[in-house]
Amino acid sequence: MMNDLAMASGMGDPLVPWIFEIVLPLIWLGIAAFHFSRTRRSGVLSLSALLFLGGTTMWWQEWYADWGAYLLFNYNFVQIPWGPTAWTAPSKPWAVIPSYGWYFGIVFALLVMLAERVKKARPSWSSLRATAVVVIPIFYLWDLAVEGSSAALGWFSYTNILGPALMTARGNFPLVWPILYFVFFAVMVVWLFVQKDVAGIWLHERLFGVHRMASGAKREFARFLVWSLTMNIMFWFVYNLPTCLLRVAFGGPSTLVP
Repeated sequence: MMNDLAMASGMGDPLVPWIFEIVLPLIWLGIAAFHFSRTRRSGVLSLSALLFLGGTTMWWQEWYADWGAYLLFNYNFVQIPWGPTAWTAPSKPWAVIPSYGWYFGIVFALLVMLAERVKKARPSWSSLRATAVVVIPIFYLWDLAVEGSSAALGWFSYTNILGPALMTARGNFPLVWPILYFVFFAVMVVWLFVQKDVAGIWLHERLFGVHRMASGAKREFARFLVWSLTMNIMFWFVYNLPTCLLRVAFGGPSTLVP
């Protein structure tokens, strides 16, 4: 069955697969080593470290996002041992796991810092307005660059297109859906992470009482868990569940992403 789907996808062999399966995981390791060294010196996980680690833990949701958007990864990549399950795309490359760390860790850290600067520069603006002004153009271009180039290399392809799209010989990338909804998700995440109380404590950390813990490794591990849980909840309920439900309600059948 999987071999038949691979042949039917029309993607063929991916270009420069070693970048996806070797170079990008090595980049993840380099970023992880940097954050480990930095945290060891300071004793505190930085914003960028929390976003990098939290982003990595969201990898398991990729296959649901792919199913909702009819996205199919190239079968020529080494697959993780996760068989066919409901609402998941059939191709599940292992290299997606580290990709989540650098993809979300880099862009979310940049966007949160920029949104905070805009808030300070424009005190009359709401935090949502300041966030949207920063996130919408930057995240759209970031995702277009990363995913668009990946599709052109034949790493994956959107198999059911709605609206205009970047069409290449090896893969397709839509320019409207689901990327615009993905941008909305990014706005919501960044907006949440610029919310701090008067004491400078993130609201989700206060909600779980992390701020009351004594400084040290236990507190930082708790912060990692809280940020990871928050990011996973946001990704599931703001982006993945709605897109999957929309496909169930309005999407047609698919041979490649059944």
